Amino acid sequence: MIKLDKKVKKIIYIILLYIVMFTASHYIRDYLEIDNQLKTRMYHNFQDFGTSLEELNDNIAQILVLDKYNFDKEKEFIDSDDLGSFWRSKFKASDLGKGKAFHDFDDIYSQMNTVIRNILEDGKLSREEKNYLQTLYNYNGELIEGYKEIMGEVYYEEWAYEKMSEIKKSIVEIYNQYSEKAENTLNSTEYIFLKYYKGDFKDVSFEEAERYSKEIFSIIVKDQELKYDNRDEINAQKYIFRTYLEKDFTTPTPIDQIDYTVEYNKDTKEVSLQAVSYRVPSRTHNYKETELDAMVNELVDKFNTKAFNYEKKINYDDENNIEDIRYSYIEKTNGVYDEMKKIDIVIQPHGLVSSFKLIHSDNKEVILPKLSKEEIINKVNKEAEVTDVLLIRNIEGKVEYEVQLKYNNNLYSAVFDGNNGSETYYGRKLRNYDINTN
Repeated sequence: MIKLDKKVKKIIYIILLYIVMFTASHYIRDYLEIDNQLKTRMYHNFQDFGTSLEELNDNIAQILVLDKYNFDKEKEFIDSDDLGSFWRSKFKASDLGKGKAFHDFDDIYSQMNTVIRNILEDGKLSREEKNYLQTLYNYNGELIEGYKEIMGEVYYEEWAYEKMSEIKKSIVEIYNQYSEKAENTLNSTEYIFLKYYKGDFKDVSFEEAERYSKEIFSIIVKDQELKYDNRDEINAQKYIFRTYLEKDFTTPTPIDQIDYTVEYNKDTKEVSLQAVSYRVPSRTHNYKETELDAMVNELVDKFNTKAFNYEKKINYDDENNIEDIRYSYIEKTNGVYDEMKKIDIVIQPHGLVSSFKLIHSDNKEVILPKLSKEEIINKVNKEAEVTDVLLIRNIEGKVEYEVQLKYNNNLYSAVFDGNNGSETYYGRKLRNYDINTN
């Protein structure tokens, strides 16, 4: 064994120490560089959000002051990219600091463009719409003032580097404190109604919703009457109709009584019928699966003879008997799957329709998209295998392409607007409308 004298050992120790210090300084430098890049990005995202709020208020002022309603239908009153970047940085700040990741004011701005477009659609402002825009303008103003206070001289002088550096160092705390203040302001009595406002219900009056709901109900259920459940403060987004107005749920429902609820959604115009309580005697006759199929097909034909069944799900009980069957139907016109013509039904083995849903469609003609199938496919890189492309009119009446693709043995769906080609969804949820079609 070689013995080293003290002098050699000392030299070796010094060399090792320098190696450790050099390596550590390298990693520390990399960490500080990454940290600086992150804070710089968060700073710019915060700055862009403040600018977008100012531009939003400029647009609102133009509407209120000049009665300007003829904006482009695809106009973004607040920049969605800036919003997305701000939310990602806000989420990161909550992770690094002591703040909430999600707030109600996030929802306000995520729906902003849709709500304002809906307001302007008919070319006039109701009193409630004007009040909403004015209140929103004031709320934005509160957030803008908070933003300007944080930015300080940087707001007025782009090259105020010392202040900019100060903001970057505290950016995590700034995000968390700013978000908390924005949330508290939204929940004040002056602004809280912004959380629930979705727009005036202009397209369908209560009378029309009631007429249509009762018409649907009378086709499915005989010898029962619907009553309007007049609790607007609870059912702000729906008209609720019931076969009862007050019910004691502690008392068993008589064997021959079935209680129903029909909901008319003011936003989507979906009509949803539910059998909310009923009792099934033990000796009730149960139908065969083929008989239930025939019963459902006959019912669907009363509403839409062109709709076809694209999905059927059977639930079984512990003894492998049918518990219920869910059927989904859709109409296909000129190669377009029309979600405004969807029908969903749940039937019990004894023949009771316990759930029925459809859209109160205006029967407007489907307008084919400006972009072709080939133009949409070209948006997908060759690394992925395109397995199918569906052309769909969604429940908002917009035509879109769903590109179903395989990448690395995983199935994905990419949805694109049929007219401007913008991506609206990417994920693992695939629509299966063409499973039973040629």
